[in-house]
Amino acid sequence: MKSLALLAFFRALQAQYNFVRLLHPTVDTGDWHSSPRALPNTKIRCNRGAYGGAGVDTANVTAGITLGFHPNPPINHQGPLLAYLAKWFKYYEESIVKVTATDAYPYITIALWPSEGALDVYVPLPSTIPSGEYLLRIEHIALHNNGQPYGQGPEFYLSCAHVNILGGGSATPGSLVAFPGAYSVDDSSLNWNIYNHTMAHC
Repeated sequence: MKSLALLAFFRALQAQYNFVRLLHPTVDTGDWHSSPRALPNTKIRCNRGAYGGAGVDTANVTAGITLGFHPNPPINHQGPLLAYLAKWFKYYEESIVKVTATDAYPYITIALWPSEGALDVYVPLPSTIPSGEYLLRIEHIALHNNGQPYGQGPEFYLSCAHVNILGGGSATPGSLVAFPGAYSVDDSSLNWNIYNHTMAHC
């Protein structure tokens, strides 16, 4: 059984969650640990400040399959889950599922995404992506601080894995980005207040 290093992921600034391993039927990644980052920060790249794991290798995967990552502990902040492939292009992003009051926030409404509370998260690989080796980046952007008096802004939790995609197609990825550089401290989507909205405003 091959080992695969998860190259980087971000633990919460206050002992929150990491993406600690890739879920793959024939690969044992071991667990890795690192810290989350706010903007601007060069450590938003993969493999910056991570430690642990079972060594670096590449996982063979088939285009179109669904791959998972295990967060430890479960994701405990509100915000979207995204996935990128390098050269960096985004191919997956969650949408808000509802705006509601919760046990933790009984007197206000709060936007919720599917990944909140997730024990594992799964994203499908594009079936049309060309075959070859990539870095697969899973990323959760926590927006719970937005609109709060202390105003710390979004936190980024991420992990990257080496994958070799087999049986791919001929699609041409568009809208390439760089890390750092994909996000700005001024991005409205990162500074949006998730509290006291209705779905019509999301």
